[in-house]
Parts: sequence; structure tokens; C-alpha cells
Amino acid sequence: PIMAHSRPASDTGPRQVDTIGSIEKIARKKLMSMNGRDLALKRRRLFGVLARKGYEIDDINQVLSRILL
Repeated sequence: PIMAHSRPASDTGPRQVDTIGSIEKIARKKLMSMNGRDLALKRRRLFGVLARKGYEIDDINQVLSRILL
């Protein structure tokens, strides 16, 4: 299982907002090449791409929850 590192709730400064924007940009770009795939597969693949780039698990989940409606 994947273990998330928790962050203090107050950690929502400019750096995190910029990180969220970067994650969303990468995820949306990758999502365009996944037409016709089921939602679970999209989530799994996007999560893998972003995790390999070193983004925080909580940040990845936040973005994927927003863009994969």
C-alpha cells in the first residue's frame, strides 16, 4: 500500500498553490491521451506519473479528485 506523509493543515502557502497548479497542468495534459479509458485506469495511471515525478500523495489526490469527476 501507498503511505501518505501528512502535512500540517497550515501548509497552504504560495509554494503549495504553485505545486497544485503544476500537478494539474501535467495531469490534464496526460488525460488528453487517455480518451476511452475507464475512470479507475485513468486515476491509476495519472497517479503513477505524478508520484514518479515526486509530488506529494495528498497533493496528487486533491488534483485527481477535482479533474476526474
